[in-house]
Amino acid sequence: MGAPRAAHTLTPLSPLSNPLRERRLREHAQSVYVLCMGTRTISLRDEAYERLRRARRRPGESFSDVVMRAEWPDAPLTAGAYLDLVRERGPLYTAAQLDRVEEVAAADSPPRDKWQTD
Repeated sequence: MGAPRAAHTLTPLSPLSNPLRERRLREHAQSVYVLCMGTRTISLRDEAYERLRRARRRPGESFSDVVMRAEWPDAPLTAGAYLDLVRERGPLYTAAQLDRVEEVAAADSPPRDKWQTD
C-alpha cells in the first residue's frame, strides 16, 4: 500500500467565499424575483363572481385585469372626520348651503356601474 493520503478539508459553500458562486447566486435571485408574481386567494359571493366574470372583455382576460380596469373613487370624507373638522374650524357650510346639498342629494341618481362593459 502506498503512503496515507492527506485528509481533505472541506471549504464552506458560502457564496462570499467564491466570487463566481456569489455572482451566480445574485443572478438566480434576480431571476426568481422577476419571474414570480404575488397572488392572493379571495372569497366572493356567487353574485360577485358572476359579475366579475361578465365584466371580461375577452375570453383570456384575467380577473386581475378586470379589477385593475375598474375605476375606484377616492375615499369620501367620513362623518367622524367631518365632525373633527367642524370642531377645529367651526361650521364649514352655511344653513343655506346645507339646504342646497339636501336638494341636490334628493335629486341624485345612482352612480354608473363600473362593471358594466361599454
